[in-house]
Parts: sequence; C-alpha cells; structure tokens
Amino acid sequence: MLFTGSFLISFLSITTTGCLPCRSEMPTIQSIYDKMKTKPDLVFVLVSLDEDTTKAKIFIKKEGFNFPVYFINCYLPQIYDTETISSTFIISEEGTIAAKRVGIYDYNIKIFIQFLNAMNHTPVGELRYQQLFNCVVYSTAKNYLL
Repeated sequence: MLFTGSFLISFLSITTTGCLPCRSEMPTIQSIYDKMKTKPDLVFVLVSLDEDTTKAKIFIKKEGFNFPVYFINCYLPQIYDTETISSTFIISEEGTIAAKRVGIYDYNIKIFIQFLNAMNHTPVGELRYQQLFNCVVYSTAKNYLL
C-alpha cells in the first residue's frame, strides 16, 4: 500500500532529472509544495523516468528538493502516457484528470494556487491510484508507505 488514509487531489508530475527544462521547473514545484504540503487534501507525486536512479537521487538531494519522488520499473498506465516530459496532471477527487499541462510551467503562481484551492473537495480512497503505483520501486517520500 502506497498511501495511508484518504486523499482528495493529486499533483502528479512526470519528469526526469536528465532533462534541462525539467530541472528548471523543479524549483517552482518545490515552492508550491512548500506552500501546500500541509494541506491534508492534496498529495504531491513526482514520477521520475530517470534510468539512472542513483544520479537522480544525488541531483535531488544536492538541489535540496524534498517533494516526494517515485521511480518506476514499468510503463505508465496509458492515461498518463505522454510523449512530452515534463507533463503534469491534476487528478480530481473523483480520480479523473482535472487538468493536464504538457511542457514546463511555473506552478508557483497565484492563478495555479487558486485553481488547486478552488477544486471541489470530497474524500476518496486510494484504490483509484493503485494502477499507477503498482510500478513504484523506490520513493524519496518518507511519509508514504510502499
């Protein structure tokens, strides 16, 4: 089981540390994570497609990023498959994609924060996310269970 309890909205970013534009986006993700990580109804998930997980872990640590990063060993479910890295999905409380951003973006802006805060909040269980997380082989997250 990856997550304990229930959560409502997910910020899911598919990225790689080997991509220079992706690297430039990571500080904005860190900033919004720092602002919103205490919200009990929002979960941040960064899925790294790095083949060399050791290098990626070193980069993440060196840059001081503390958002949860997951490394996978299988293909992403088709709904999250994308030809462009970085891609970000906002998954609603119903488990549907409420928003999708292909390419890098500055997430630490007022309109995006307002969007996250304005989403309708109703509790959901964790099963909707199980398909994606069956692939997880390592996580930097200390507050989630694998």
